[in-house]
Amino acid sequence: MTKNNDYSFDFKTFVEELHQNDKKKEMLEKYEHLFGCLDAAKFEDQPFFKQYLSSFEIPAELPNNLAVNEKLAQDFDFGLLLCLVASSFSSEYSLTYDEQDGKIHLNISVTCGEQSITKDLYSLWSFQIQKLYEIYIIEQMDLAVLATEDEQTEKDIKKERDIHLRLFTEKVEAVNHLMDLHTAYQELKSEYEKLVS
Repeated sequence: MTKNNDYSFDFKTFVEELHQNDKKKEMLEKYEHLFGCLDAAKFEDQPFFKQYLSSFEIPAELPNNLAVNEKLAQDFDFGLLLCLVASSFSSEYSLTYDEQDGKIHLNISVTCGEQSITKDLYSLWSFQIQKLYEIYIIEQMDLAVLATEDEQTEKDIKKERDIHLRLFTEKVEAVNHLMDLHTAYQELKSEYEKLVS
């Protein structure tokens, strides 16, 4: 996993807010009981990060090629966000290359009942992106707790994680291939224009 910029997720503040949230406090207490107190812990030291999130191989240039609102470009680690989205069992995503803007669009889809909502990362506000971090990190904490319940659950989670890692690799390779083709096309077009002028 690569880091996009100087932003790093404020895990300490995140944990403090969870301790104060009555709805999330029980989950946090279970997590801390199993994996230790989080008051001074680093995000990168969490088991779900070490065993899963760190396995997502993000090409160094990918986060910088994501289509994001220019005003937010330096506010978030989009490489980490991409890992969190790709690692999630609760949402779907796609990576598409747009020849017009030369950027990769991350579309996140969530289905609730019969309704499905899809949003392009580019269209999200700062508070919505922050909320995504929270939702996806809580999901990873929940899964870490679930994986300790019994051997079959642990195997099932591992199997699903392996699927997500494979799909991510395939999606990144596909979008990189499209970018390479577009670059090659632009170079050929430029050469052709020089020859005929």
